Amino acid sequence: MKSMYAKYSGKCRVCGGRIYKGDAILWSRGEGARHLSCDPEVDCDFEAQEARRERNRMDSEYAAGVADAQRYLDEKKIYGEALADEFALQDEFNRYWKLGEDY
Repeated sequence: MKSMYAKYSGKCRVCGGRIYKGDAILWSRGEGARHLSCDPEVDCDFEAQEARRERNRMDSEYAAGVADAQRYLDEKKIYGEALADEFALQDEFNRYWKLGEDY
C-alpha cells in the first residue's frame, strides 16, 4: 500500500466513511483507498481528520487576513490613513454583498 494524500474525494474501503481531497490515505491499485487510521479491525478517527480540515480552513482565513492587513498598510503609505480607511470600508462592503448571508 502506498501512503499519499487523496487527489479526489471518495469512500474508504474499510469503514465506508468519506475521504476528502487532501486527506492522508493508504492506496493500492485494485484495492482502492482507506484512511490512514483505518485498520481493518479498528474504526476510523473521523474527529482527527475533521480537526485537520478545520485547521486548514483557519490557516487559509488567517492568510487572507494577513494579505488584507498588508494591502491596508501599503495603501496607508501611498494615500494616507483617511483614504486607506475608506478603501478598507469599501472592500468590507463589497465582501459582504458578494458573500451574502454566509458573511
